[in-house]
Amino acid sequence: MTYDFYGQLKKRMPSAAVDILRMAHVHVFGLGGLGSQAATLLVRCGVGHLTLIDGDRVDGTNLHRQQYTIADIGNDKTEALAAHLRAVHPDVRLHLRTAFFDAASLSTVLAGATHLIEAVDDARLKADLLTYAMKHRITVASGNGMAGLGSVCTLRVRYLNERTVLCGDEQSDVATAGALAAGRVSVCAGMQAHEMIRMILREKGLSYE
Repeated sequence: MTYDFYGQLKKRMPSAAVDILRMAHVHVFGLGGLGSQAATLLVRCGVGHLTLIDGDRVDGTNLHRQQYTIADIGNDKTEALAAHLRAVHPDVRLHLRTAFFDAASLSTVLAGATHLIEAVDDARLKADLLTYAMKHRITVASGNGMAGLGSVCTLRVRYLNERTVLCGDEQSDVATAGALAAGRVSVCAGMQAHEMIRMILREKGLSYE
């Protein structure tokens, strides 16, 4: 079956926006509840190039909120997610970095990066990623607090500057909230993906306010 992904997408999104997103390249750092879902949404919106970064493997505790299935358990998250993304859009260009990275290696793993979905659990690495992105003028959408079973209305989008956005409630974590629920995690991932799309388009002169 031949499927014209971008032709079909242009029936639901502005043609100029689709052409811009097709050329965009987003690094997704962390492929858990936020990163795996944000990556999927970016591909569905037409982003043509993604670098997927994670050293973890899929396990049973991931399935309730992450973009994986039982068949993926035991597989590298990069490979598992890549297969799901290609099932949505076979021609998407994917670059896989299957390893754990720390602050000392950011200049290597993010070399040449222009756009970043920050989706890591470790608070120190999260801060290091934001600092690195702002220093190197990388456009970044960060997930920042989505734990618990409270209302999704507590989640918000806050811009620190024109190319740095925080998505979430900016305070909750699983250690204190006691839960990671698919609904709240999905909403936060959706905020990250959508704001990344908006920032990419604004950088090219298209604004949909």
